[in-house]
Order: sequence, then structure tokens, then C-alpha cells
Amino acid sequence: MDRIVAFIFPFPWASADDKQRIPLIEQDSPNIVKFMGSSVISVDVSTDSNTKVYLGSTQDTLPKLGLIYSPPNSSKKFQLYELPQPFLRSSDKNIRITTVKNGEQLKCSIIFQGSIKPPPKHEIRSYFNKSSADNDKTSNNSNESEENLSLLLLKLISSWVDIINEIIASNFYDESKQARNSYRDTEYIKWKNIVSLLLEEKKRKDEPRMALIVKIAEKMQEILEKISRNPRRRLMRDNQLQNIQKIQEIDSNSLRWIARQPGKTIPEKGGTKQKIMAVVRVSSFDTLENRIFKDFLKRSIEASFKYIREYNHFENSKSTRFRNVKKFNILSQKIINAPFLNDVQKIESVIQPNYVLQSGEHYKDLWKWYQRLVKQDYEIDNAWAWQSRLWSNIAALLVSIVLSGGSAEEDNGQKKNNHIEIKPIANSEARFRSEQIFGSWLFSESIPGPCWFEYDNKIYVIEAINSSPSHAEKHPICKYLGGTGGHLYILITDTQTQKKVVIVFWGIHGASTTTLPSMKEIADSAASSLFNIYQDLYYNYSAPKLAGCVMVSSMKEEIKDDEAFNQEKPMTKVYAIQFPSTPDKWHDIIEKLQIFFVVTLDLINQEK
Repeated sequence: MDRIVAFIFPFPWASADDKQRIPLIEQDSPNIVKFMGSSVISVDVSTDSNTKVYLGSTQDTLPKLGLIYSPPNSSKKFQLYELPQPFLRSSDKNIRITTVKNGEQLKCSIIFQGSIKPPPKHEIRSYFNKSSADNDKTSNNSNESEENLSLLLLKLISSWVDIINEIIASNFYDESKQARNSYRDTEYIKWKNIVSLLLEEKKRKDEPRMALIVKIAEKMQEILEKISRNPRRRLMRDNQLQNIQKIQEIDSNSLRWIARQPGKTIPEKGGTKQKIMAVVRVSSFDTLENRIFKDFLKRSIEASFKYIREYNHFENSKSTRFRNVKKFNILSQKIINAPFLNDVQKIESVIQPNYVLQSGEHYKDLWKWYQRLVKQDYEIDNAWAWQSRLWSNIAALLVSIVLSGGSAEEDNGQKKNNHIEIKPIANSEARFRSEQIFGSWLFSESIPGPCWFEYDNKIYVIEAINSSPSHAEKHPICKYLGGTGGHLYILITDTQTQKKVVIVFWGIHGASTTTLPSMKEIADSAASSLFNIYQDLYYNYSAPKLAGCVMVSSMKEEIKDDEAFNQEKPMTKVYAIQFPSTPDKWHDIIEKLQIFFVVTLDLINQEK
């Protein structure tokens, strides 16, 4: 009899209907599943709450999504787990899952249909060797090849990594703050500073996107010139043939050479040239810090070439970013051909910084930016593997920005129509990891504190609750919402009537699939899930009304039919919207979310 390892759902909500629940069978052949961007698996933990679920290829423990839940009309208990992107590597199309329950292992593998695989390295180089115009034609082609889609997706994910690192690094190169020698494990960023950065990206239509190489070009040109003019060197002891009259020092190596030469006296051993082996002091530039300097130049040249080729349509523009990167590229090529670097060896292994790299003038700045440059490739690879989780993290970040207050653009000093002015009750800061974990930089507890707003002569209080177990289990309502697979919960309370509505936010990574359903189908599916949960809660608990917002990513700049409402189910409402998700569009997403909060108030004021 085939044994069920887990159940897989096309979307995070696991309570829509049984038709969406697909069993994953322990069998020799892979389970074939249609991919829709953000699949999750559900594991039966009824008999063992300590069940472990591993990613078979790496033995990493899969991250949990929300609390343990019981489906409506069922006594069984399940736990949701997030899955990585299909095609962790271009050569491996299977995702392997291992569950360990009551000491027994169950294994299965999954092949997703409709997922976009990562591009091979040679295609990446080919893409960046194309002109920007060629790439634009590719991106606008309705019949895009799988290879082109994978390159465009990689470009999108790279832009996400760049903007998040830009947010985190705002503390690092803030000139008003004292410089630090290294990153802390946690960075605290003011919400208003994140809003300002996103608004700046939105307004800079005359500039290509922000990237790490842009900051390096801005900060390191002068430092590279100073290092190249006065590079560090060291005096080394070497054994060389010298005239007998000029010898100042000999060592054991010299003595062994002399002993092997014919003759009895030193002049006889010096032969016709009267030279013997002796110790000489020579100056060498082959130091650890210069090896880092040379490797930094190589990596910078490659990164700047990619940026220039990607945005070469800014060649004749007034773009400061493009001009700085191009100037930096020329300078780096000039310096790397300097004679003193000819004998400097390559970096062959992991480097432990010496005193010069940590504290030396100019070299300590070189080391900081070199670390970021080296880490970038690793970050993008990891972000590719967990891109759906990264997008849900971004979705939670954008919702949190709305709740932090002051995120709405103003026209002539007045808030735009349909915008609400949310005011925090207490100040808070966003907390970022210096390094991502499974595609997540934002700490789960990094959400704004309670806030309030006034609308239509009523005052509402908003509370954000993260879906992580440590947060959701402490909340009297959200602890029952594990089956929604939500990434963030928002509770809105009318202070006068005490009526409440819980909004469940989902991040669906539509950009990663070629088989994404319509927004209406997504909204209907999510609404069905919420309604099933509402009915179950209503008969067992004083449940508030439930609303949902599905934030779907897209690689497209403009999207037709990008949103859909479902208001057919009583006491529930779901809004599905597809966003152009490049960082320069994030501020527009924030504005749409503000409008959604206003629309949701119709539900809270609706009579039962």
C-alpha cells in the first residue's frame, strides 16, 4: 500500500477544498505537480508533534509556515512547511522531501510542471553581452523562451537582493554615523528611512536601478587610486647568486649550496663569475592585502561590465549612476594592469583578514566592500532557491511600511484621495538580519507596534501579528488561523463598536511560474479557504470577520486585469492583486495597500 508522505497545496492556504490537496506518495517515481508560484506541503503531526521535515538534497530542515492546525470537521492535526524553488540547480529538477515521524522515515520526490528553472552560467554571460535594446525586445516578447524567462527572473531576484542590501547597508555608509569595522548580526532601520529610499527609487526615472556596484563606484574610486599609488609591500629574504665582494649575509640554504660546489676555498667555489649563493633582501607586493586588492578589482570589473551592458541605453543620458559605474570600470581596468600587480598571486581559499585589512588606512575600506562583493553571488544563489519565501518577506515588509505611518505620497501637502493617515501608538524599527536565512532577511517579530487611524468619523486600532508560532500562538484569534497559510495577520478594531476584522496577507510568487491562474481564480480559492475557516470558528468561537489580500509578484512592467475581488462568501472578502514587483514599483504597491485598508472597512461595518 502506498504511504502518504505529505499533502501539497498550490497556494499557502490549506483549507480551500479537498480538490486542491494532492497527496505525495512514497514511491520510486517522482510525484508530478503543477507549479503555481508558492506551493506548501502539509504534514500530519497528529501522532508526533516533533515530526521533522527535511529537504532531501541538503538535509536542511524546511521552515514551518504558521501554527499547527486542524482542518474543518477533522480531529487530525497538520503543520504547513514552505518549499524552495523547483530546480534548486539547473541540473536537478527534483525536490526531495524526507519526513521523520515516530522514528520512521518517509521519502518522496516532486517534479513541478510550469516552474522557471535557473539559467546556466554561460547564458547569464550571453545575456549581459547583449545590448539593452535586445534585452528589452526579449522581455516584451509574448512568446518568450524558457531561457529568456529564467534570465529575466534572475534579474528580478538580483534587484530584490540589491534593494534589501541597500536598506540594510544604509546604516553602513550613513556618513552621519560612526563607521563600523563589520556588520552586526542585526540591523535596526527606521521605517521612514525605508520609505524614503523606496520613494527615491520610484522618482529616479532618469537612473538605472540601485545596485551594489553603484555604491562601490561611488565610495571606492578615490581609495583605489590611493592604494595603487602607494601599495603596501614587504621585505623578503631570498637566496640569490651574488658577487663575493657584496655578500652581507648567508644562511643554511646558502651553506648547503656552497658545500655542493667544487673547490676548497670560497673564491674557487665562486667559479669564473665569482658568485655564490647568499641572502638578499627583496621588496615584494605579493601580500595578503594586495591579493584582496587584485581580486576586488577583477570582481568589480565583471560586476561593472554587467551593469553597463544591462543599462547601456543610459549611455548618452545624464545618469549619475551609470556614469560613475562606467568611470569606475575604466579606472579598475587601468589599475589591474599596473606592473606591481603582475606578481601578486590569486586568492585560492577562504581568507582570514590580517591587521592591515582590519585596521590599515584605505585597506580596511577595501576589505568591507570586498566582503559585500564576494557575498553577493552567494546571496543571489540562496535567494533563487528560496525566492517565493523572499517575495512573501517583501510583501510583509511593504504591509509593515503602511502600518508604520507616513508612507503615503502627498499632493501639494494633502494626502491623496482614498489614503488614510495611519499613526503609530509607539515607535518601532525594522529588524533585518545581516545575512538571509532561507530567503528571509526580515525578522519575524519585525513588525510595527499597534497603530490607529481615523476614517469617516470613526477611530480604528490596528494590530499586526506575524504568523510565526512564537507570535500567533499568543493571540486569541490568530492562533486558530494556521490553516490559512498566511504570512502576516492584521487585526482592525472599531473602537466604538468593538467590531473586528482579521486580514490575512499572502505573498504569492507569480513571477516564477508559467502556469499562474487568473486573479479571479486566486481570489476565489483564497476566499473559499477563509470562509471554511470562518464557519469552523463561528460555531466554536466568537470569530471576527475575515478578509484576505493576495499579493502576487510579476516580472511585467504593466499588467492588465491585475486585480480581482471575491465578496460572495458571507463575512469574508478577498482581494487578489498582481504587482509589477521591481523595487522601483514598491512604493506604488504601498499606495494600493493603503486603498485596500479603506475598502476592508466596508466589511467591518457590514451588519451580520
